[in-house]
Amino acid sequence: MVRVKSALFNYISGKSGGKVYRHMNGKTFYSIRPDSYNISQTAKAKESRNNFALVVKFAKEIIKYPELKLVWKRAKLKGTTSYHRIIKHNIKFIKENKLSVFNIIAPEGEYFPLMSYVISDDSIILNLTSGAIVQSSLFQFPFSFLAVVYLFEPKKKSDDDNLLFSYSIYFSEPLSKDSNAMAATIPENILSYFSRYKNCKIYFSAVFQNPNSSKLLWTSTFVIEFVPV
Repeated sequence: MVRVKSALFNYISGKSGGKVYRHMNGKTFYSIRPDSYNISQTAKAKESRNNFALVVKFAKEIIKYPELKLVWKRAKLKGTTSYHRIIKHNIKFIKENKLSVFNIIAPEGEYFPLMSYVISDDSIILNLTSGAIVQSSLFQFPFSFLAVVYLFEPKKKSDDDNLLFSYSIYFSEPLSKDSNAMAATIPENILSYFSRYKNCKIYFSAVFQNPNSSKLLWTSTFVIEFVPV
């Protein structure tokens, strides 16, 4: 790397022609851009690139929701930003260019009191455990239900290997303490892709903001997997 001493170049940075300019410690340097880069074409290298591309798509679906962005920011995890924390945690659970049941959209939090679920034509019916779990924040505060839908194994080779969508539903009131189920309607624009894929995973979490406090609460990620029709 060559140092540039002319004052004319003091404010240049980035690429220009065949050179790359950088500022370091108040000084300007440039290096010659190579004509080409050697990109490994081994199966392992390709899988690594595909896995990283998938985790970036996953992170972008999560980070678009201010509630989840704040959850990742508040969580006691390593990483400089919410975005980097999501990638750092999730990349290790992606294998062979597929998300797994260990991937998450929210870090560990409250237990989501789910006993079972039913997939209807346009909704996920979440059957909740009753009685012992009424202390859940679902029954105490308004909340946002956030979901990332992951479709994989396309029926046609012309379709993408992985499709990711997300949606949220705001519940303006806590669930009634005698509630034993809640419905999470899946938007029609997402449902329209279901018939094109053999498998689906839905990752979801609930985020609560106590109106009388700055304290933020959330549930751990729950994952359901099914064959879409």
